[in-house]
Amino acid sequence: MRDHHALCQSADLDHTALSAVRWQMAQAGRVRMQFLNDVVFPIAEQHANTPGGAGMLALRAAIPAYRQKISSFVSIWSADAIAADWDGYRAAALGLRPTILQCLREEERHLRMLLADIGSPVPVTLLAIPYAVGPGIGRSQAI
Repeated sequence: MRDHHALCQSADLDHTALSAVRWQMAQAGRVRMQFLNDVVFPIAEQHANTPGGAGMLALRAAIPAYRQKISSFVSIWSADAIAADWDGYRAAALGLRPTILQCLREEERHLRMLLADIGSPVPVTLLAIPYAVGPGIGRSQAI
């Protein structure tokens, strides 16, 4: 997200770099969802009576609406549409960014709660993944 944000700060479109970053973000999203579906949500179901379990299950229920927002954005902003209206794309991406960051923050919060609920330490790999933030959007924080 940081790379995407940096590209969107430029007045000129770097189509190749933007294409690569959008693909990387899509891949990261797929891997994240697979991890949530295969690992986290089953644990949350087993611990649905805990704050973290209930929170993760509530997050799962909200995923279809979130995915619809992302899918709509991607379908509207094809490569041709971006090339035709770079400034419009940049504004739309900036507008969607807080929604994505809020989702990631909520996911992190509930995941940490779930780990605490089941008595599991936070894996070291979660400590090194920084939030992508920009001016006026949250704070930098490791998850």
